Amino acid sequence: MYKALLVDDELLVRTNLKLMPEWRAQGFALCGEAANGAEALALVERERPELVVSDLRMPVMDGLQLSAELARRYPGAKMIVLSNYDDFDYVKGTLQNGAVDYLLKHRLNAASLAAALARVKALLDARPQRTGGERTDANQRLALRTRFITELIAGFHNSPEEIRHHIRTLDLKLDTRQLIPVILSIDDYRSRQSRSTLKAAELERFSILNIVEEIAGELGNGAVGHVGGDRFVILFSFPNVRSETALALAVGEAVSRIASCLRTFLNLSASFSIGPTCTTPAQIPHSYKQAEKQMQDRFHLGKNVVLRRASIVQDNEALAGLEIGTEKDMLACLKTRDAAGLLAILEDLFARIKTAALSMAGSQLLFNDLLSLLHRAIREHGLELGALYADAVPPHERLAAFETLEEVKAWFRSLFERYFELLQADERGDYSAYTTEAIRYIRSHLADSISLTEVAERIGISGAYLSTLFKNEVKIGFAEYLSDARLERAKAYLEDGREDMKDIAALCGFNSASYFFKTFKKKTGMTPSEFARGRRST
Repeated sequence: MYKALLVDDELLVRTNLKLMPEWRAQGFALCGEAANGAEALALVERERPELVVSDLRMPVMDGLQLSAELARRYPGAKMIVLSNYDDFDYVKGTLQNGAVDYLLKHRLNAASLAAALARVKALLDARPQRTGGERTDANQRLALRTRFITELIAGFHNSPEEIRHHIRTLDLKLDTRQLIPVILSIDDYRSRQSRSTLKAAELERFSILNIVEEIAGELGNGAVGHVGGDRFVILFSFPNVRSETALALAVGEAVSRIASCLRTFLNLSASFSIGPTCTTPAQIPHSYKQAEKQMQDRFHLGKNVVLRRASIVQDNEALAGLEIGTEKDMLACLKTRDAAGLLAILEDLFARIKTAALSMAGSQLLFNDLLSLLHRAIREHGLELGALYADAVPPHERLAAFETLEEVKAWFRSLFERYFELLQADERGDYSAYTTEAIRYIRSHLADSISLTEVAERIGISGAYLSTLFKNEVKIGFAEYLSDARLERAKAYLEDGREDMKDIAALCGFNSASYFFKTFKKKTGMTPSEFARGRRST
């Protein structure tokens, strides 16, 4: 439990402060109260509180003088100051002396004070990790600035007078006219975080804020805040620029410089989304939401991009998952080891997503269906699901970490290719490399007109040698194996409800429907239709 001291020359204010939050619930115990800075110093000497909550304007010794004495004599004590609109010079002085937060009196309530206490407690809890007073004070000032920016985009501040007070108090290079919010999103954020320590991630966050703030400060027209995770927001103001073309050029140059510095100094790739120009601060939340919507376009356009104007992503549409026909076709390819056919269907699915300009959320059901289909096929073949994945990360977590459609497509393609590799390894047995390669080629070209000679040439041996290999290793001739493989695929199509016999014959490489009918009945003792009815009735 940390000690807290209240300092204000008005008894009523001190009483309200004592009653506002549940101090002990916030981790603080009140150890006293004082009417001015001089009385407060005497109490600090005796009680050694970790926190002093003080008014600025008081007789004998005001809050600014008190902050200077605390910094000199008790540097471990934290300070929150209470101010009015016209106190920004006082507040700036206390911040320079090490005050960690300030609250406007007209906004003071139990919630705002409790939030400030929580921030101070976090600082106190982290004291062993402090690396020096000067750097810590700079980080605290940066934290106050970033908090104000994030509150501004959330619509927390509506009064122009109040906004100007915060801008002057925090020494922000920002005007309240011609404001443009820009979202900065770090590419590959989740994968970077998974490989990073908490300390390294925090250092990276502060480095990004410092780089952007320095560039904005040099330009004289910007401020930055951390929204959370991979997202930062930059506010630019161009009060003297009226042309939209000139505005777009100015913002583009600033964004380009920030991106270049992030690459050079932090080896980071970032994407940016530029919101519409705001003539008043009240328009900032709406402009920021538009920038957020635009950022969804990164899913289709890739990383290291600058997005502006209207979004291409559709809000209210979503794929309802795999269509029945597509699912049956994929199942047939999985059952018959038709890797080429399966990958062609996969390519078509992702082309549809791109054409429809759907977001990650809009495509989620389809992605979940693809995973379920793949897992079902793995289980049916008695294979270990873990063998499909390169690491122990759950597949749905891995899927959620991808930022672009191309990444998702490449991942699914690798999973299905891995599936076929596992099947080949499982069925390879004692086959030689030539026989294995021949079987792989046959299964990938069942719909084509292939022959023993053609396959032998493809794998670099003679037809006679391949024929001997099949008889010795597979125990049946090449032509019989090819016919059986085609019938196996035909059965898969029939089991999945395909009824057009001409279509099935063509897909399985038979010269005609009649030849398919004859071969099927000879091998199974029933017609294709009888086989399909029998499967449906079981």
